[in-house]
Amino acid sequence: MKAKRIIAWICWGVPGLYLLLFLLPVAATPTPLGAVLTHLPLGWWAFLRRNLPQMTWNGNLIATGILCSAGVIVIGNWLLAALFKQIQQARHPEQTARPWRWRWTMGFYVAVWLLFAMAMGATGVFRHTTWLRADDQPWFQERVNASLEMREVAVDLRILQDDNPGIEATRKAFLHEPPVGRQLQKLLAEEFNVLFYAGQSNQVAAFIIIPRIPQLQAKGKFAVSLPGTGEFQERPLAELPQTIADMDAKYPPGK
Repeated sequence: MKAKRIIAWICWGVPGLYLLLFLLPVAATPTPLGAVLTHLPLGWWAFLRRNLPQMTWNGNLIATGILCSAGVIVIGNWLLAALFKQIQQARHPEQTARPWRWRWTMGFYVAVWLLFAMAMGATGVFRHTTWLRADDQPWFQERVNASLEMREVAVDLRILQDDNPGIEATRKAFLHEPPVGRQLQKLLAEEFNVLFYAGQSNQVAAFIIIPRIPQLQAKGKFAVSLPGTGEFQERPLAELPQTIADMDAKYPPGK
């Protein structure tokens, strides 16, 4: 018996472990599949937390359901007991009929509700799948934090500045840099426009970070970062022309 259990654990446990080890890295990657795997296991909790507060309790309906259920159980138990007795007498008339037990009735009652729940769930999955296949909208929308994203870009640019001294070297490194924590098949320059400004010794003294992806553009902000002072400012996009003019005046080309 123990050997069979060990074999069963090996047959089910080893593939399950390999599947888990495969899914965990995928869930941690910044890809649509990773986002789905991250939110799918606990998506039901978010659904309940969003919808349960909107539910209202109808005391009369609940009481009616309890009374009807009790009546169905009592009547069903009586009918099943009579049917069970007749079947035994027809098969073995010389033997005393076994009594029908209440737990068997409760088992039938729970089984009916389980079948009902499974049928409703299968219907819901079918209808929802049909609706998703017919809908042209994306299945999920990635939420981004504009402030956090631009701060991460500022940190990445400062690292590039340290590794690639000189404004031209920093600019070239930026054009080949992948984004931090986002889709790795893109480049940082595809998601952000960055204007570099040179200070003394042709080193980067400031840069303006302008989002290019729609999710961040919808926030209506850009950022100004001064690596030398560590200053980081977020400003509305309406102030971008004036900010560029001020930075051009403060850091003129060829200075």
